[in-house]
Amino acid sequence: TFTTCYDIPPELPDNITSIPIGAPISNTQVHVLDSKLQPVPVGVVGNLYTSGDGLASGYLNQPEHTAEAFGNDPFSDEPGAKLYRTGDLARWRDDGVIEFIGRVDGQVKLRGFRIELGEVEAAIQSHPAVRQAATTVYERTPGNKSLIGYAVRDGQAATTATELRQYLLAKLPGYMVPSMISILDQMPLGPTGKIDRLSLPVPMPEIGAHVDAPVAPRTPTEETLRDIWCSVLGVEHVGILDNFFELGGHSLMAARMFSAIEKAFGQHLPLAALFERATIAELANYIDQPPGQLDRSSLVTIQPQGSRLPIYFMHSIGGGLFNCQPFVNLLGPDQPIYGFQPNEDAPTPKTMEVLAETYVDELCSRQHRGPFCLAGYSFGGLLAYEMARQLEARGKQIAMLAVIDTGPMRSKPLTPRVAMDVSLAFLINLNWWLIDDILKTPPPETIRRLRSKTHLACMRMVNSFRPRPEALARIKLRNALNVDALPDHNRQLREIHFAAYEGYRPKPCGVPITLFRARSRPMFHSLRHDLGWCDLVTGNIEVIRISCHHGNILSAPHIQKVAQELQTVLDRINP
Repeated sequence: TFTTCYDIPPELPDNITSIPIGAPISNTQVHVLDSKLQPVPVGVVGNLYTSGDGLASGYLNQPEHTAEAFGNDPFSDEPGAKLYRTGDLARWRDDGVIEFIGRVDGQVKLRGFRIELGEVEAAIQSHPAVRQAATTVYERTPGNKSLIGYAVRDGQAATTATELRQYLLAKLPGYMVPSMISILDQMPLGPTGKIDRLSLPVPMPEIGAHVDAPVAPRTPTEETLRDIWCSVLGVEHVGILDNFFELGGHSLMAARMFSAIEKAFGQHLPLAALFERATIAELANYIDQPPGQLDRSSLVTIQPQGSRLPIYFMHSIGGGLFNCQPFVNLLGPDQPIYGFQPNEDAPTPKTMEVLAETYVDELCSRQHRGPFCLAGYSFGGLLAYEMARQLEARGKQIAMLAVIDTGPMRSKPLTPRVAMDVSLAFLINLNWWLIDDILKTPPPETIRRLRSKTHLACMRMVNSFRPRPEALARIKLRNALNVDALPDHNRQLREIHFAAYEGYRPKPCGVPITLFRARSRPMFHSLRHDLGWCDLVTGNIEVIRISCHHGNILSAPHIQKVAQELQTVLDRINP
């Protein structure tokens, strides 16, 4: 029942806040390892593993849990020896004992991402100037939650909240970096010496003398934008150099913010402007330009720096590029990233072919020769495929086409085979939805999702007997995308894109595809391993399977796996 022990000395220092968990007991081995099961140096936080004679053989009647936690022991010569992942974060001390840091599974869900609080705290505490760290989720206004960090300096070491956030941005994906870090003199502790999270101070910039002061507005435009950001983000203090995404901003917040900007300034700005101008200072400068000088192109610069071939992400239904924002940190600073976003000042193309042609024209005008790296998720995956097909027809070279969980087979006539496929897919997906998503969701949302999935499957069957494609498209859009929760000005664009998606019949091409597919398949696509791409593509098809479902493949922790595999593909074309 235990693996380590520690002899507590008779006298302890007055300032001690915890004791180590010690060293392994007899016939037991303990390891502190990184994500690749390699030992980490002394003082570096890693995952705690154990093995030895006392190790159990698994979890009773829980084969999936057993497979997840028990693996082969690479440090043992004994055949069949197992290594157990405890779920603890720890580090070796100089005196040869282990210090417990926290749990990996202190998990929260924030804006669709699952975040391990212990992992964030360990990253903060790995900074040489930090002695102690804590994180929590704070809800400023109903529905507006942010990740907040707290740090206590190690002695007289000097650091600021800005320095800590920059340090974390180099170590963690952007969505795991706290939107605000407060530096405290000491952590509030409970009777047992553990951090009393309920007593952590309210995260406001006036906490303590060490919190960086926000830069004040300099112009009337910046002042108006500051007020809009405070209202939308639910904060009291925002500086003109603060980043919208780093403050916890997401797609719905951005839509509300641009709606407020349109009312305040009488200008309709494209959402794409936010990716290139994510601070108040940059956005104010953009607004103050004469209307004729505003850049209204569809090509959005997300990360321009880097020596590698740039990767171009296609937008999702409705024009969102927010799914690709985490890739900026996950793919590293040497990877240029661009995205395509609808030009809201031009008529929206009604078909996938015309939409792709518009983007191809703009891409070729910016990058004449190629080779091109394209990527997209769901709707964006099909759009990336059509763009690759048209580029190939123009004689351009495609270095990479990454299609994330979408297939080409849509809206087949009802046959016994199709009916069986649809029914089987619904039952398979329902199993994964229950395990991965629905059982972890509040009851009202669970009921809505179950109703929408069942309604969508039934309407697909009914429509096969009495075809009403327009009615089905509206039902599928409402159920699949929950458009009732969207701002009014986004619905029309989403309906146009969804109609283009439903009406798209992809043509063959010879471009090789890297398919990232979820364990469960998108509804109404092929049950085959490659989702039916081999019927269209004469080039090589590489299938990378991610243990998730369609709706959370770009949420943590699965997006890290997608980025890791995508990085491997990019490394092959960037020797």
